[in-house]
Amino acid sequence: MDRATVGQVIRRLENRGLVERSTAPGDARRKVVVLTADGRKLVKDANKAALHVSDRMLEPLAPLERQQLTALLSKMVAALNAQAPTPIEPPEA
Repeated sequence: MDRATVGQVIRRLENRGLVERSTAPGDARRKVVVLTADGRKLVKDANKAALHVSDRMLEPLAPLERQQLTALLSKMVAALNAQAPTPIEPPEA
């Protein structure tokens, strides 16, 4: 995403009351964006829904198959990250 797109997304999130933007202490050029209580609740609810969908998708796989799938997907992400100008970070466990 370019700078303008990021700004638009943050503005929309602010308008929905999901984030707050402020100036960084000690550097007026930097902005700090933090989740509001509503934003944190939305993230929590979204994570819960995503875990539910993930469990349903993986249900037919045996534990070893789940491990193999995770390893293969991780390998694909690592390969894409090696080529990406802005690599993604895996979620914290």
